[in-house]
Amino acid sequence: MPVKDFDLGCWRDFANLHHKDLIKIPEKWTNLPLEVLATIHVNPPTAYRLLKDFVKLKRGDLVVQNGANSAVGRLVIQMASIMGARTVNIIRDRMDYEELAKELMELDPKGGAIVVKSDELGELKGIEAKLGLNCVGGGAVSDMSRLIEQNGVIV
Repeated sequence: MPVKDFDLGCWRDFANLHHKDLIKIPEKWTNLPLEVLATIHVNPPTAYRLLKDFVKLKRGDLVVQNGANSAVGRLVIQMASIMGARTVNIIRDRMDYEELAKELMELDPKGGAIVVKSDELGELKGIEAKLGLNCVGGGAVSDMSRLIEQNGVIV
């Protein structure tokens, strides 16, 4: 029995689908990891809409986000850079923090990405972000809200 339309948005290991319900991956994309291909129709548009729909970002504006090492977070860094915006990227402390921080900063070839541990957020001074992107909730968004400028927006 084929999967019903309302089930297509769920993560799964197996599904019985009609070929007309599938999207063929272009040959030039076959070198991409499966997890990238599986989310290519979700994560890039999500990052784009987050950067475009809530405030009008101008060159030099600042975006702060927690969970910055997520797939959407990584795309936000790259897209913000293309738009001329800078990012403050909050991640949790971990054993590979330095390596991950370097990896995230390299996503912005213009050098506009800052990476900070969530427990060191209070040490940031002079940060006024126009847009805050929250994917963690709880105390993390409360801490992040201190970096948002007056009339800024947290999504």
